[in-house]
Order: sequence, then structure tokens, then C-alpha cells
Amino acid sequence: MADEKDSILYKESKPFKEGTLDVGDGHVIAYQEYGNKDGISIVYLHGGPGAGCGPYFHRFFDPEAFHIITYDQRAAPLSSPEAFKADGNPIHLIENNTPAILVEDNEKLRQHLGIDKWHLFGGSWGSTLALMYAEKYPERTESMTLRGVFMMREQELDWYLNKMGTFFPEVYKEFIEFLKPEERDNVIEAYYQRLTDPDPAVHLPAAAAWVRFENGCAFLEIPPDDIRNAPPVQALPFALIEVYFMRNFMPDDSIMQNVGKIKDIPTAIVQGRHDNVCPPMSAFDLSENLTNCSLEFTQSGHSGSMPETMKRLVAATDRIRDTGSPVLKKQAVPNPASTPKPKVP
Repeated sequence: MADEKDSILYKESKPFKEGTLDVGDGHVIAYQEYGNKDGISIVYLHGGPGAGCGPYFHRFFDPEAFHIITYDQRAAPLSSPEAFKADGNPIHLIENNTPAILVEDNEKLRQHLGIDKWHLFGGSWGSTLALMYAEKYPERTESMTLRGVFMMREQELDWYLNKMGTFFPEVYKEFIEFLKPEERDNVIEAYYQRLTDPDPAVHLPAAAAWVRFENGCAFLEIPPDDIRNAPPVQALPFALIEVYFMRNFMPDDSIMQNVGKIKDIPTAIVQGRHDNVCPPMSAFDLSENLTNCSLEFTQSGHSGSMPETMKRLVAATDRIRDTGSPVLKKQAVPNPASTPKPKVP
């Protein structure tokens, strides 16, 4: 996988600046700036929520052309509140933490960095946050490049919790059997109660089980354990914030209800045809309501690290560099009636 990444993505580089921003309520977010500080500003919005940024995320963008911003959202690993670091109580990860607050954190970071407008790039939960931000701040949004679209709707939540096992039955069996039989009627509540238990012997195994479930369904085949598993400092915020958001703020149809506010923003969607975590119907529904949008399907699953998906995402950011828009223009189909017929000798 590393060799494939190296052949598709831009070369690894070091951030020219790293910093933190106090966003209030006891939360600090950690950010990095890569590439050209005078270049095209683009922000990478990571998934989860709570998963944090991977070490290669800045490599989707040409460092000579882009001012690249990556950051861990509120309570993600690099931005975990000091209180959480001090006593290990997981409840601190979800205090003063909501989807709407994450939108405002993104705007605070834009202002802090002195950026007038920027392009948004996000996959999975990152696509959700990009859409919510663009609907709140369309005047600050130059474009969106999205992968694995998730819009918090009831059918998406139902699929995730109850139907992902359609294609990964053994992964779902492991996920559900982690719970006691009497807990399985309300999966989200059962995991929430375990993840918010102050005892690490309770919340850490629950976090590991949740992350194994999602990672186990994110590729075309079940990946090996070194990909499925995550260390506790990553697994706990990933699992807890995701479960907390699902329990308390979903389902929510607000993205589609407000889609008219962003219909003209240039938007490129790269969607795995076999995405079992965020099924393609959501990407299709969104694209049908945007007037300046391209939707590309790849023979991939959910993960943004799958080669064909990476190639299409890099191509989209290259289009921003070259044209100002990530949208893939459709090739004109010749009209047979207007095509000159060859002369017969």
C-alpha cells in the first residue's frame, strides 16, 4: 500500500508551520500548514468524527501550488483536551462538542490563519462537515472535493448500524456479539454507555470493537488486523465521538434541506461504487441537487486510501490548481448526424 501511495500521491513534505488554536470550552485544536504559504488555500477535513489526520493527508495536493491546511478536529487525537490527557475520563471528549460547534471551529481556524476564502476537501464525516460548513459559510467556500458522502440521514444511520453486515456478515457478527444479548436491541445506546464509562477496562475494549467494525467494512475485503485495529489514543475518540454524534444529533435532514444554499459551489464527488460504510446513493442524491457538480464512481470501497479513489482525488485537486475548480467536465459526445461521412472512392 505504501508503494502505491508513493506512486499516486505527491511527495511527503514537512509542514512549514504547526500551531494550536484555543477554540474555547476547554478545547484546543492542533493544525499544520504545508506547501506554499502564498498558494491556493485548501483545508483537509478528516473523517470519524474523531479519527484525526493521517500522515499522508497533505499529499493529495501539489505543494508548489497549494497552501495546505490539515488539523485534528475538536477532541481528535492531536487536539484532545488537556483534561482528557490528565485523567483519562472519556466524557471530556464529548463535552462542548457538536457538529455545529465543529463548523464554527473550522471558521475560527480560517480567520486565525487570515484566509479570505478556501477550498474544502473531505471524506466520510469530513464530507459531512464540509457540506455543513459550506451551507453556513458559502461566501467563504471556493469549492468542495468530497469522498464517501455522508449526510446524517435516517437511511444512512440505519444502514450503518443494522445493514452493513449484508456484505460483511462476519464483521457484523463480531461487532454485535461484543454486546450482551440483552443489549443488542439498542446497539448505539449499548456502545454509548460502555464508551462513557470512566473505567478504562470498560471503555477501551468497546472503542476497539467499534473501530474494528468500521475498519473491517471500509475496504473491498476485510483488511488485516494492523489496519483494522487502532491504539487506544486513536480508537477512543474515533468511537466515542462518532457514537455520541449518532446518538444525539442524527438523523438530521438539514444538509439536504439547505442544499439550495450551495447548489452553485463547484463540487467534485469521488465515490466508491462498493462503499459499504457510506453507500453510493447519498453521493448520487447530493449530486442531483447541485448545478455545478461532477460525480465519479470508482471500483473501490469506502477508504480514501484505495488506489483508484486516490488517483481520482488527486486529479480533482490538480483541476483546482489548473482551472480553479475540481469539477470534471463531461466530454462532448459527437452527434452521428453531424459527423461527415467518409467519401467512397
